[in-house]
Amino acid sequence: MHYDHEKGIKHLVGLFSKITVLILSVLLFLFGIYLAVDWFAPEIFSDSIEGKQALEEKVKNEQPDENQPELFIPSLGLEAEIVEKKADDKIQITKNDKQITLSGQERSLGITPAETLQRSVLALLKDIKTGAKIYVDIGNQRVAYEVTDIKNQVSPNNGFTGELAILALSGDALTATTFVSAKEIGVINF
Repeated sequence: MHYDHEKGIKHLVGLFSKITVLILSVLLFLFGIYLAVDWFAPEIFSDSIEGKQALEEKVKNEQPDENQPELFIPSLGLEAEIVEKKADDKIQITKNDKQITLSGQERSLGITPAETLQRSVLALLKDIKTGAKIYVDIGNQRVAYEVTDIKNQVSPNNGFTGELAILALSGDALTATTFVSAKEIGVINF
């Protein structure tokens, strides 16, 4: 037998590169699965009937915190903080004499699916139905609204009607992936 030093080295290098490609392929596949789960986290964890019922009870029975404005949409299981300055995982409020506008990112990826779920506060807005109830806490009042109109893929500058407008913005903030218009139906007294 004759040992060829160059072929022996080439054989080891070829085996090493095959193992490297296999490992990288497996890692890339696992990362793809992780991103898919992370991206769809709001939809995956949204169907908790108990959570929706608990949120309805909270809306009916707990007094608003006058220091922390909040948005509640029990039919979607959505409860979110409202702020006046833009923040990734919060809903921003803009008020004028005729209308309250709430806007936020439809989807914002986090490191974990739970963080994505927390940051994607308006991801489920596309599932809202006409007639659904929306509650907004401002000051020490909880105001109830009823959804009157739903639009998809519209410009945020469309001059919307309704006493309450909610916009789920795409990543570029130039398009509202979902726009919901609602009319006030009353104030909940405690």
